[in-house]
Amino acid sequence: MIKRLDTQNASLLLKLIQRLHHSEGSAWATWAKTQTQLHSLQGDLAGVHWDVLRELLPAYRKITRVDVGDGRSTAFWDDVWLGDCPLAESLPVLHSHCVEQGASIREVLSRSLLSQLQRRLSRQAIEELQKLESMLQEVSLNNSSDKRSCFFADNNQRLLSGMIYRASMRNSSTCP
Repeated sequence: MIKRLDTQNASLLLKLIQRLHHSEGSAWATWAKTQTQLHSLQGDLAGVHWDVLRELLPAYRKITRVDVGDGRSTAFWDDVWLGDCPLAESLPVLHSHCVEQGASIREVLSRSLLSQLQRRLSRQAIEELQKLESMLQEVSLNNSSDKRSCFFADNNQRLLSGMIYRASMRNSSTCP
């Protein structure tokens, strides 16, 4: 069977994002982390390669879960860290009222939650805000780094691109 190169390439590029989050032993990842914010991949790194990695970030978030430490490398709304899905999915109305959607957990929790929302909230957004405030009472940041885990990673946290490719192709038609 002929592989779909676009899917294979995306599977391999996801390994680079994983390497950024598990940079032990990688001079490139250690350097890149000083140039960018891990939760959004925004920073001083430009070019087509970085644009493609940023485009793949939502796919990476779907296959990972974060145990929060200091909250710096985890996107508040878009990563899976509180519950079984991203807050943007579990609290969609409140998320639509958010002024700063790309913030890290640390950035959000270091300020008032209300200051990051539009002034007027709908009734449903107020209900979701109360739910979120209740959920956040159990969250406390510490000095350790956020720990990201992935079903498609081995014991050394290396992403297994072959597994990702096969999962991506499971419901897909064969390559023309």
